[in-house]
Formats: sequence, structure tokens, C-alpha cells
Amino acid sequence: MNALTVIGLCLLVVPLQMQVAGLIAVAGIRPDLPGVVVYGIGLLGGPWTGGAAGLLVGLLVDRFSGGLVGPQLIAKLCIGLVGGMLGRRLLLADATTHGALCFALFLIQGVWMTITIWWRTGEGWRELYLTAVPEACYTAFIVMIGLWLVRRRLAERAERLTLLVHR
Repeated sequence: MNALTVIGLCLLVVPLQMQVAGLIAVAGIRPDLPGVVVYGIGLLGGPWTGGAAGLLVGLLVDRFSGGLVGPQLIAKLCIGLVGGMLGRRLLLADATTHGALCFALFLIQGVWMTITIWWRTGEGWRELYLTAVPEACYTAFIVMIGLWLVRRRLAERAERLTLLVHR
């Protein structure tokens, strides 16, 4: 992937999360759009690109959230690295497989964020099952739909190219 494209996506996704995620929230649960973008960048660009994107997005999310700098940075870095490593091996896997893997990744992120909240305030375990599990499900669903749409678009392009070649 082009470095400017990756940087542009990373800089665009944080304001997008702040503005758009509330519009697509279901019962107050919002998908983690920065995590989805970082996973996608890692999937397409490899572990180094995914890790760099995760580092940048995590830093931006931590900075704009007004909280402690570091928890989102570590979580997004890991999501980008894992997405990149999985992209090398599972790029052709179906969307359900990626959805299940993303559910696990974002659930681990939710547990990590719960631990950091508990560490700072002494509270937050209730949020684990009220927010982290539904958010992980919703985000995994967004990843599955995104992969399905991308694959459909790529299949249409391949079909057009095949028709052009056979003419």
C-alpha cells in the first residue's frame, strides 16, 4: 500500500469515528472503526504497514480521547500486526473466518481497555460484558460485511478483465 494512502486513512478514521459511529450505533454500541481500518490496512499491506498504521491510529485515538496515552496505542498496534500476519496466511479465507478472528481480537482489546480503566479508577469490570462483548460482535460484523463487499468488487473487476481478454 502507498504510504500516503495509509497516512490519509489513519488521519481520516479518527474524526470519522467521532462523527459517524454515533449514527450507526445499535443500542448505544458503536463499532470500532479505527480498529477495522487498521485491521484492513494490515490485511492488505502486511504486518509492518499494519503495525505502523496501528501505532498512528492508536496514538491519535488516545490523544483525542483525553485519557491516558498508551492503551489504545498498544491495542491498535497489536490489531495491525495481527491483521498483517493473518493477511499473509488467510487473505483468501472467507469473511466468517475473519469475523471470528476479529471478534477475538476486539474482545481482547475490550478486556485490555477494561483492565486499564480498572487500574486507573478501581471500577470498570461491569463494562466488560455490557460494552466490550457487544462492541466486539458489532465490529466483527462490520469487518465481515467490508470483506464481503471488497471481494465482490474484486470479483466483478476480474470478470470484466476476463471478458476483455477473451474478446
